[in-house]
Amino acid sequence: NSVMKPNDDFYILDRFEEAFAVFETPDGSMKLIPRGELPPETAEGDCFLLKNGRWIPQPQETARRKERIREKMEKLFHPHN
Repeated sequence: NSVMKPNDDFYILDRFEEAFAVFETPDGSMKLIPRGELPPETAEGDCFLLKNGRWIPQPQETARRKERIREKMEKLFHPHN
């Protein structure tokens, strides 16, 4: 079980636009790829690694990021809990 470092090269699915998926790249730019290159269950916010031209889902990183966002929202909207 490898530990992910904060600087790993994750691509985050920002949104779908018609037949394309729009990813935020590790350098912060946006990249369009054909939606068909991704698994059908892919959802906005999912994290991927790009290895040898293949998109590899990273469900643990997706869950970690979603939990971090949930914690930040909780602190923002309920600061005294």
